[in-house]
This record gives sequence, structure tokens and C-alpha cells, in this order.
Amino acid sequence: MDDLNEPMKLNCGQILMNKIGLAPLTNKQSNEDGTLNDRELEWLKLRGGHYGLISTCATYVSKDGKAWEGQLGLSEDRHIKNLERLTDEIKMSGSKIITQLHHGGDKAVFSNDKISCYDDTHIKVRNASKEELQEIINNYVLAAKRAEKAGFNGIEIHGANGYLFTQFLSHITNKRNDEYGGDIEGRSRLLLETVEAVRRNVSKNFMVNVRISPVNTYSLKGIDIEETILVAKWLDELNIDILSLSLREYNMETIFEDQNYPVIQLIRDETNNNLKIATAGNIWSRADAVNAREIGADMILLGRAGIVHPDWPTVSSKKNFKPYYPKWDPAIFQKVGVSNVFHNYLMKFPGLVMGGAEKR
Repeated sequence: MDDLNEPMKLNCGQILMNKIGLAPLTNKQSNEDGTLNDRELEWLKLRGGHYGLISTCATYVSKDGKAWEGQLGLSEDRHIKNLERLTDEIKMSGSKIITQLHHGGDKAVFSNDKISCYDDTHIKVRNASKEELQEIINNYVLAAKRAEKAGFNGIEIHGANGYLFTQFLSHITNKRNDEYGGDIEGRSRLLLETVEAVRRNVSKNFMVNVRISPVNTYSLKGIDIEETILVAKWLDELNIDILSLSLREYNMETIFEDQNYPVIQLIRDETNNNLKIATAGNIWSRADAVNAREIGADMILLGRAGIVHPDWPTVSSKKNFKPYYPKWDPAIFQKVGVSNVFHNYLMKFPGLVMGGAEKR
């Protein structure tokens, strides 16, 4: 059954107008100082009124956690003003808007002193002290409070795709021998303490979401589904609103107790129904989205399809709708709100844009 355009109520009491979200997409359009640029404002504004939930790109919580040029910031109060313009525009459209809070860990390339959960002189990263971990937690709390002040409906804590929290969750990268390492209870401690601290310091009706990589994908190693299920249960106990799964394919399967199961199904079956499960991962057509719902997702998130279809939630249910698969003609970019800066970034992805990098 296609109920994607039906509303969805969250733990915090907020109601999304539909079950379709725009995934947090790196676009490198922010100003050098981390403030919101008009290009990014227009890009997101064009999707307002269509997606039930809209997310900004990953937003650094501290300068030493910044991971790429053109990244949005919420590490200082001066970042708030431009973001207020964004939240006003999106909320007037009927959509809810969140910002994804992020720390690069060993991928924080602008830091002269990268910290994570291991030491490696070759890439100039070191094991963080306990005091530094508490500072990271505090930076997430401060960024979340700034987000609420800027008018966001909530935040998402980025615990996926190889960044700081994933480094701690992985039994391969986490080399600590204190309470932040060892078994999964220790390796998840930093993430859970951060979520708990954020939840405690924002309003009760403020959305608190978490994104994780539930299994190994691409170069990511050391993430086991059995441990991910435990982490999902613990996050559920902290009363988060949405657990977002970063998957290469929305219907990706993994082995659990000697059988293959869809990852979404495993996590949905092991958590409370009040916790909403969201997934991205090669969702293009309405049929893809409905299938993801049937597997166990409460809502779906669009990445690449959301770039070329600003109104996907509205038009995808029409009988004649055909997704615009890659390779994309850059001539469409102005129409869909993709600036030259974003265009140049997309060109680096093999097989995505005509004239860009070729598939290997």
C-alpha cells in the first residue's frame, strides 16, 4: 500500500506532512566561514512544501571537526543569522527542517591536531583524551542549542559513513582500552552520551535523530549487524525520533543467525514502533519507495533523486512519472536549483553527470 503522502507523528510530538525526506547531501555551497550561502538557501527552498522532512548538509560542530571546503557550520553564534532565513522559508512551506551535526574525526582535514580513537602518525591522528571527548559532547550540545535558536525543527547526529562516531563504533578502528573502547557497550558510549546530552538540553518537542551505518559498506569496516541492533535498541531507549540508516541499497541484505535478511527489517523487528526508521539507498521510483516501506522503513530519504527532482514527493505518484537516472545533462541544473559550485562537486562522481568522471 502506498501511504507515503500520509502524515507521520514522531516521539517529540511533531508531525511530518508525509513520509518522504530529503537526505543530508554534501554540496560545498557554504561560505568559507561556515555561514549559509544564498546558493544553499535557494537549493533547499526549492524543495520546501514537497518533502515532509528536509535536512541540510553535514554541519560542523567545531572548527577542528570540519571535513571539507564549503561545509556549513554551527560552531559559533554568528552562524545562526543566515540559518534563520532558511528555517523561516522552509517552515512556511509546510515542511520540517533539521540540520545534521557532524565531526570528521580522522577526516577533519582542516585540523592540525586530528583526534579519534586510535593513534596513527602517518595520517597525523591521535587518540582523544577523556577531557577532549567531553568537549566534543559539549560542542554537540551547543550546536544543537544554536540550531533550536535558529528555528530548526530538530537535529540529526551524524554517526555514519566513517566519521567520528563510526570510528568509535568500529571494532577495527577503535583501539581504546578505557570505557570508550572494548566491547560495543564501550565503543557506543561516546555516541550515546552525546545523544543523551543533546536530548537533555533541547526542548521536549525538538526533534533528535541519529544516522548510522548499520553494516560495512564501501571502505567502512568493523561494523557488525548484531552490534548495530544493540546500538539501535539503546538509541531507542534514549527516545530519539528517527534512526536513519545509511545504506548503499535500501534493500541491502546481511547475514544474521545464518540467514540473509534485509538490514531494515532486522532493525525494525528489534526496536519499538515509536522509533521511526528512515532509509536512503538508490531509491528512484515510487515502487522503490513503497518497497522500502514494505521491508520495514517508516519513511524514505532521497539523495540523488532529490537533486534532479525537487518535487519528487508530489510528482512521483503520477502514472507517467519517470525518474531521471544518471548520466544527467548539466543543462537541467539551473532549473533544479543546483549552482555551479554544486555542479562542479557532482562532476567528480563517476557516471553521474555528462562530461564528468567516467565509471571505472
